[in-house]
Amino acid sequence: MCCVLRVGAAKVMNQTGGIDLYRTSSILGYGLIPIVILALVGIFLSLQSTAGALLAGVCIFWATATSSRFFATAISMQQQRWLVAYPVGLFYTCFTLLAVF
Repeated sequence: MCCVLRVGAAKVMNQTGGIDLYRTSSILGYGLIPIVILALVGIFLSLQSTAGALLAGVCIFWATATSSRFFATAISMQQQRWLVAYPVGLFYTCFTLLAVF
């Protein structure tokens, strides 16, 4: 469902075309790698501390920056990269909260 909404948002923001569902799900899935690493660390260490919060923030930023770069390249919106990054960052924040708590 999130991928479908993300495709719709990309088509609204880009006037010349859009991005297909397969590429969107691939980019969002690739961006989940830092969150998976965070969950792996969470098995051995408690993430409900200051260090865990900092690590979670780093993982969210890493995932968002990587995915927004790929989205901006895929739909030719280099000047609007951070506009693309906002909904992607919210997506990864939700998954990070699941990993932390």
